[in-house]
Amino acid sequence: MPRKRRATPGRRDELTPEQWSELVFGRGARASVWASPLDKRRAWYEHRDDLLSRITPGWRPAGFWAVEAVTIGPFQNGETNEQWLARHGLLGDAERIALDVAQRHRDEMRAPLPRED
Repeated sequence: MPRKRRATPGRRDELTPEQWSELVFGRGARASVWASPLDKRRAWYEHRDDLLSRITPGWRPAGFWAVEAVTIGPFQNGETNEQWLARHGLLGDAERIALDVAQRHRDEMRAPLPRED
């Protein structure tokens, strides 16, 4: 009898393109592709590490905000995603460094050019 190959946990190819898109970008105006919120939650935790490994510093996939963030705490008035993540200790060291470098770069771009007299 042939052996059944098991998919590696956390691989995008285990999700349909629609499921992957909803976990990364959200569902938008369309109905959810998940049969229930519990199915979406299970899929998020099954694929979480893979999805989070692809993030841009300070950004999280829609699945994070829909499944995990709601259990952590609300945003404060005017708080950005980066500030919320930092306040809850959810930014890794490399992510914090990348965000600091990006902020310094933005600050340098806003600084006035030196005058040549």
